[in-house]
Amino acid sequence: MSVRNFLLKIGFLDLNQRRMSLCVQESEEKMIIWAFENGLYDIRLAAVHYFISTKSSRSISILHIAMNDEIEIVSQEAMLGLENVEISSQLIKEISEKRQFWIDENVYREGRRNRDHLKTSPLTESKERGSKKSRDNAPSMLKKPMNGGKWF
Repeated sequence: MSVRNFLLKIGFLDLNQRRMSLCVQESEEKMIIWAFENGLYDIRLAAVHYFISTKSSRSISILHIAMNDEIEIVSQEAMLGLENVEISSQLIKEISEKRQFWIDENVYREGRRNRDHLKTSPLTESKERGSKKSRDNAPSMLKKPMNGGKWF
């Protein structure tokens, strides 16, 4: 393990695209697997691209894990990489189910963006500013004595 990899693993250095590209150029597979497990989505995407290009037996298992990633682009790229390799019918079924999941997820997100139901909500009415209300109540508050209880 190099010093750079050690510093990345203990968190002294940040894992970014440049450092990830160095790992890919040097073909440090253990470091790329660690980066895939611990990196942000762009790092995971770079790791997926690396494993698509290597096409080893270990890359199929990593791509299978990446297929279930919570970020859509990482999952889609992993599915594309798995389709280019000879895989079992079970994995083909999982890929089709995952594609359907992402289609349903996008439909759900699109429905949430449609905010027509919020127009009838009472919370969308404009509210009075506190300063205007206080200014209107100021003359009546000044007419009352200070120690006479409530001012409002």
